[in-house]
Amino acid sequence: LCFLGWPRFLEQSGEGHYAQICVVAWIPFAFLGVECLREGQRGGVALTATVLALCFVGGHVQELFYLVLLLTVYLTPDVAGFVHLRGGGTPSSQSARRVATRLMGSWALVGLAAAGLTAVELIPNWVYSRNSIRAAGLDVEAIRHGVLGLSSLLQLLDPFALGGPLDYRGPGRYYCETLCCLGIPALVFGLAGLGGAIRRRPMGRFAVLGLVGLIFAFGDQTP
Repeated sequence: LCFLGWPRFLEQSGEGHYAQICVVAWIPFAFLGVECLREGQRGGVALTATVLALCFVGGHVQELFYLVLLLTVYLTPDVAGFVHLRGGGTPSSQSARRVATRLMGSWALVGLAAAGLTAVELIPNWVYSRNSIRAAGLDVEAIRHGVLGLSSLLQLLDPFALGGPLDYRGPGRYYCETLCCLGIPALVFGLAGLGGAIRRRPMGRFAVLGLVGLIFAFGDQTP
């Protein structure tokens, strides 16, 4: 319910940015699929690949790119066992290496399956993108229109602390691109959950990903 009521969903809807919502709505299912991969459950590859393919056809590939990047980082501690041993070692370390090898193979299969499911649209889109104005990239000034500043942290407590869509006066230029608000219930539950289970996996990973994501959102304004 906190996820569905996320203020960013609401303001993106008001702005008419439906493609982003169609992609981000699948994020919980993407993490569910990855958890199935970690547990070695049947159907984990199919579920994760299908969800990533649905993210692609959602229409905003930027969110999918960052999602795949986050999921890869999320799995990194699990595959660390692969580099522990070149050979030999204790039975437990050998078992960790087998698990890491299986997980890397599963993640590679997810990538191949997702690419296959989206190929009919992926290849034409890539060709078209080479002929679009976006192919030239964005300069630093354009990127600054969507980055956070220290005052953006006030929005964690009040989404209108820096104004609303019509009178925004905070960092960047657009309210819809710089809203730094999780909602009070999500913020409270998140802090309580981290405080009570920070040492449990995957809570520690979510904490790291959340912190890195917040810092990244500051762009060149990162302290």
